Amino acid sequence: MNPGQFAVRGGILDIYSFGNEKPYRVELFGNEVDSIRIFDPETQLSERKLLQVNIIPNIETQFDSGEKVSIMEFLPVNTVVWSEDWNFIKEKIEQQEEDLELFLALLKQNPVSDTANDEEDNYQSKTDVRAIDFVTASNLETEIKERHVIEFGSKTYFNTNIDQRSTLNFATKEQPAFNRNFELLIKNLKEYEEKKYDIYLFAENPKQLERLHVILLISPQAPVVRPKSMLFPYPRPFMKDLLMMT
Repeated sequence: MNPGQFAVRGGILDIYSFGNEKPYRVELFGNEVDSIRIFDPETQLSERKLLQVNIIPNIETQFDSGEKVSIMEFLPVNTVVWSEDWNFIKEKIEQQEEDLELFLALLKQNPVSDTANDEEDNYQSKTDVRAIDFVTASNLETEIKERHVIEFGSKTYFNTNIDQRSTLNFATKEQPAFNRNFELLIKNLKEYEEKKYDIYLFAENPKQLERLHVILLISPQAPVVRPKSMLFPYPRPFMKDLLMMT
């Protein structure tokens, strides 16, 4: 089974998405999805259960004409752009523009021969690379300004007019690092729970949540700490005093 393929056997649907290393196995109960799992196509063994998946198509086959458009033209007109430190992003794009100019100059001086392409099966020719195929930082900035923009952080770039922008202040601070010392973690959560904070555990998959709940259950303080669980890959723990949440 290869990426882009699928197979149906009774109430089992196997889908190999281009966006995942291994295929998904969807078990159906009538017209409803009973379970979704990742499985190994060689051993046919399930690896882990999922709550939802995104099936990614082979986008390379959708643009046979070679026509390229800006990502902002590709996105729906009602797309809201979230940005943090546009100056940093713009600087990185401009560095890529300089690298592209150097590459095109070297390519012009040393063109790739057709013989080299024939000799190496996995060689990807870059002789058709053009500067016009890339969006410059200035053009991208202009296109973003035409959309609704939400900037987070201490600085703003796109909307400098104080009268026209709306500012939301979040009184958040980072949760201390416990470095796998679960006793300190539970002690800290217990203190916040006694202060009537709502405690949420964020994780990328159900197994992580299950492991955290087991750790809390085997702890002597388990009857006190009762966090809520959410499947969401939040990168950094935080505390919010205004909503009494940690």
